Amino acid sequence: MAKPVSKKKKTFRIFEAGSGANPKGLLLQAKKATEKGRKRHFVGVDIARLSLTAVLKKLLKRSDYKNLKLVRKCAVEAVKKLKPESQDIIFSSYLMNELSYKTDTSGISLNRVFLKEAKKALKPGGRIVLVLDKGGISTYKAIANELGLGFHSIPISDKAAEKSNAEYIRLRSDPVKRAKFIDNYLSQGLSHPDLMLLQLLGAINSPTDYARPTIIILRKPRKKK
Repeated sequence: MAKPVSKKKKTFRIFEAGSGANPKGLLLQAKKATEKGRKRHFVGVDIARLSLTAVLKKLLKRSDYKNLKLVRKCAVEAVKKLKPESQDIIFSSYLMNELSYKTDTSGISLNRVFLKEAKKALKPGGRIVLVLDKGGISTYKAIANELGLGFHSIPISDKAAEKSNAEYIRLRSDPVKRAKFIDNYLSQGLSHPDLMLLQLLGAINSPTDYARPTIIILRKPRKKK
């Protein structure tokens, strides 16, 4: 009897937008995947300058991880270049905060441009995973509805935020720290009435809760058989 033909396991692909000059989390994920023999490929994109060889030697003690690629490029332009339906996860931590204040040549905010392009790049069932402020939940829920993506949000507790490896999450790990970000947002256009309305609607528990780090997951629907 002939042996059944086994299907070749596909590579699980993770794209991180705004991975930073010191992408420690991404590098350690690549290291773990290599050590466990998992078929995963990681790409990190950021405009920050870094020395890949130096970073790899410092954090991983070796420089031959073939499952990792770091690119110095605008994240929006990079996600536009991804092949359609090629990515399993597209991740970003606080990049959306920055992109929401910028627009493309047609006046569309870059966070919307990014998410539209990210949807094209996702495989059916793939996910866009964002870390951003809790105050942005309603905005990204609306964008998810516009793009036909599933939506789920998970607030990060202060205890978990304090232990996080991500600096921007640790910087928001208690009300006093979050208040500093609120002051900055107020100078950029957020208003006290905006905060009061969100609190009345139950979207936030207090003004400082606006800056609570939150995980938002946007899932691309699977194709109907």
